[in-house]
Amino acid sequence: TKSHSENQEPVITTDGDEPSNQELRRSERIRRLPYHLTEYETYSCSHYPISNFVSYDKIYTQHINFIKSLDKISEPQTFQEAKKDSNWRKAMEEELEALNRNKTWEIVTKPKNSNVVGCKWHYRVKYK
Repeated sequence: TKSHSENQEPVITTDGDEPSNQELRRSERIRRLPYHLTEYETYSCSHYPISNFVSYDKIYTQHINFIKSLDKISEPQTFQEAKKDSNWRKAMEEELEALNRNKTWEIVTKPKNSNVVGCKWHYRVKYK
């Protein structure tokens, strides 16, 4: 408890035996989402086909051919799929040559009772 007098400094006394009956104060502030999430919507599919809104009529033939060529490019999911395509084989050979040129690793015999770190190819087409 605090004691005040006009002629004296304030004196603070505490009783260690008295439990505090005050409740914790809870914020009354209204919580809001960040602005960039206020109009966020996503759909897994469209109710209306894009062909209802987009037309190829006013697009140059060269651009149409480019768009169609994008659809023909596929990204393999496994090494077995990639090795069947000469373009992917060439890309993998170039990647291995670059790793060897940079001396990324050296081949050694595996020590007994050791674990070998695996690796995995990730196939992605980079559009420039």
